[in-house]
Amino acid sequence: MQTIVPPATKRTAVSYPALMGQPVLAGDADTVIKIILIGPAKVLPADRPKYTGQMPPITGLSDFKIAALVTYIRATFGKGASAVDEDEVTKVKASLAQ
Repeated sequence: MQTIVPPATKRTAVSYPALMGQPVLAGDADTVIKIILIGPAKVLPADRPKYTGQMPPITGLSDFKIAALVTYIRATFGKGASAVDEDEVTKVKASLAQ
């Protein structure tokens, strides 16, 4: 299969924001959990930069797996932000259900 790469002189639209160094990832862990559970459009400010791609909510994961995912994202892209445990995910899910 041949891959076609546009010439370096052409600019293409950015589909998704870069994760590295995003302040939201190093901030309140509950915000990141909510982004995973219900998607960024319902969590982040409406006046944020818009991209062509839209992250959907991630469903079907246990609270333990969501905690592991958020911990990885925060540690890797959030400048070593603190870990998240399963109980915190359960608490955020309960607050969203109200």
